[in-house]
Amino acid sequence: MRHAAAAGDTIVPNARFEEGLTGWTVPGGEKSATVVGAEAEAGAPAGRALRLAADEAATGGGAGTFAESARVPAGPGRTYYAYAACRPERDTGGAVALRFYDGAGRPLAAEAAAVPPMRAGAGMADGGWRTIAAAATAPEGTAALAVVLRADPLPAGGDVRFGDVRVTAKHTALGAQVTNATIHAAAVGRDAAGRATVYAVADGSAGCCARLVAIDPNDGSTVGVWELPGAAGGWSAVAANDGSVYAGSYENGLLYRYVPGEPDITVVGKPREGEMFVYGLAAGAGSEIYGGTYPGAMLFRYSPDEGFAQLGPAPLQPGESYVRDVAFDAERGAVYAGIGSHASLKRLDARTGAVTDWLAEELRGEQFVYDVNVAAGKLFVRATPSCRTYVCGLEGDESGLPAVEATIDGVHSLGVSPEYDGGVYYGGSGGLWRYDVAARRSEPTGVADAMTLDQFVVRLDDQTNFPGYTLVGIGSANGRTRLTKYNAATGKLASLELSFPEAPANLVSIVHGPDSRLYTSGFLVGGHGVYTPMRDDETVQRRGVMQSENMAELDGKLYFGVYPGARLYEYDPGKPWTADRGGDNPRLLFALKDEEQDRPFGMAADGGKLYVGTVSGYGKLGGALTVYDPASGTFDFYRHAVPNQSLIALACRDGIVYAGSSIWGGIGIEPSETEAKLLRFDSATREFAVLSLPVPGLKAVTALAWATGGLLWGMAEGYLFGFDPQSRTFVHFEEAFPDVKYGERFVWRDATLLEAADGRLYGTVGGRYVFRFDPAGRRIETIRDDGGKFLAEDDYGHLYYVVGTELYRLVP
Repeated sequence: MRHAAAAGDTIVPNARFEEGLTGWTVPGGEKSATVVGAEAEAGAPAGRALRLAADEAATGGGAGTFAESARVPAGPGRTYYAYAACRPERDTGGAVALRFYDGAGRPLAAEAAAVPPMRAGAGMADGGWRTIAAAATAPEGTAALAVVLRADPLPAGGDVRFGDVRVTAKHTALGAQVTNATIHAAAVGRDAAGRATVYAVADGSAGCCARLVAIDPNDGSTVGVWELPGAAGGWSAVAANDGSVYAGSYENGLLYRYVPGEPDITVVGKPREGEMFVYGLAAGAGSEIYGGTYPGAMLFRYSPDEGFAQLGPAPLQPGESYVRDVAFDAERGAVYAGIGSHASLKRLDARTGAVTDWLAEELRGEQFVYDVNVAAGKLFVRATPSCRTYVCGLEGDESGLPAVEATIDGVHSLGVSPEYDGGVYYGGSGGLWRYDVAARRSEPTGVADAMTLDQFVVRLDDQTNFPGYTLVGIGSANGRTRLTKYNAATGKLASLELSFPEAPANLVSIVHGPDSRLYTSGFLVGGHGVYTPMRDDETVQRRGVMQSENMAELDGKLYFGVYPGARLYEYDPGKPWTADRGGDNPRLLFALKDEEQDRPFGMAADGGKLYVGTVSGYGKLGGALTVYDPASGTFDFYRHAVPNQSLIALACRDGIVYAGSSIWGGIGIEPSETEAKLLRFDSATREFAVLSLPVPGLKAVTALAWATGGLLWGMAEGYLFGFDPQSRTFVHFEEAFPDVKYGERFVWRDATLLEAADGRLYGTVGGRYVFRFDPAGRRIETIRDDGGKFLAEDDYGHLYYVVGTELYRLVP
């Protein structure tokens, strides 16, 4: 079932009368209409107000005064809704209506109003502002519409004020909300003429392929862009010794090859069926490269002559999912593979194929060996979550394992640079740092904000300012990518913001904010879109906060639950957003990383408290419920409320919190439980009760919502259920969507439910269905079955959902 959605908002020119009567037609002109200020009035709309006289003597009696907007494009057969802020005086009446016109400018039908003229005193005080509305279906031949504002004539006179006119079609596609130009992998190679070139993998998204971008390190210019067909992004890139450039992608798990001078990219293929990510590409001997995969934790070799070869067992470490990075030691013919979600390091002899455990004792207990580099005769191993880099020898000691010679704390770049000026360089606290190999110590270079996620050593054209070889770093932050050049001999620094095109980001959450705007968050690199209902010309992006797994409103503030580290941010929309400039709005309240929590999917507010449900970190079981009190700035933390399960959906009322669980914990560990639960928490007594679902074997409860009548409704896989909190029994349990079933791969979010202004429940499930449910009649109606995730409602009663990178609006 597909819906023909209007493309973008229908915006009436001068809808807030900030340009006087420009664009509006008013019979009688200034005798019957003036534009006045409204900012100081309680509840007044943004902008200025149109005042229409309702005095029969002034208007000549008859039908009263009206103002008609400029015409805007419209289509036949489509239902449109018009809204206006209205403030009548005395017993005057105000109405909004729609008029339709054909392509020649002829009116097609009488204006139609869905709401009768509003009278002062009918549910509001004299002089108060409220929203009035009209709806009509455009007749055949419609090419344009106009909005009409009308004041009824009355013998006693008076006037009606109007402001903030808005229009929408019943179903509207609002486009991408978050975009970025972000890279997660880069390599240095040569172009067809032999010039040094940086090759970076720029993120894509649903419907927008990732790209391999060639950058001239001398001036930062883009000298080539090639799409990576089917790739959403890439975490690895390398230049092989034969000059070929390779990129590894997600979530299609492909390897791509580019030969400088050739017009196109070659899709090499998958290292193995079932792999979704290609990680850690490293150049080997000749034309060979090495790499790792997720979720099969496979180490592979590829060459154009021999194709793919699996090296060692798969998974390389039993029970693990990631080979996260790979390095090659040409002198010893050794391949090193970093593994997670329980840190492991393997050494493979490239000649014999023998695999040896190479994890030093000091690294045990880490989650990931995240980066591995062979440089300056040492093995540099960065582990997470500590972000500590271990400097190891390349030969084993008497125990057969490498000796840890030093540790470097706070390494935030993706590993370290090749050897340069007697050391290696890395991104750390405050900017660029140098590790002196001989002295075994680190020191800051004084170069701040170098953004060096990947570092290379390059000979530049400008040998005056950058003599010999120069350290070149590239990295992304806040949706922007920067290239930095640093010459150790001269101390010369240059930093260039790169200008390759941004790509829309997949949207992962949506919420109605306390400022009546809709907030969305972008996948992986974060960034938040801020959309004003029916005014897509005012959409803005806010950067500086990473991926919000969920968001919630409480007492005029907006809270972001951010991955990684289960961080909670508080945003005051009444103040400027400053996080993208190092400011504290939004401000970080706390993080649950030390509590082994990572992803805050469940969020709900009640009674001045914010409740957060989380998924545990990589390789860990046991999510948590966290209760945050903004008044005191403190939080209570309850882990394993449902033993060994994550808490991913919350609903709360009158101090009672319900949470839906998922059997899965962090990536990299198998569930120990087999069935999801419904959790009840009494915030006053701090007592928990774990309730089983009526149908056995369901693996996750992904949505909970209250509805009129006092029942709690939820979704567990394709089942819709109703729960009576008084009797603590399930009174409805229906398999509404039989094709929505969860398999072996983790599920932390899926369905959404909310009770809309019309008293019905609306939901999404399976990434496919948008539906409505009548709790009284227990009837389900599918609105859309070709895509839809998440839900939010605006002040007009409109519903918003997400398809990939785009936001959609539906008038119920």
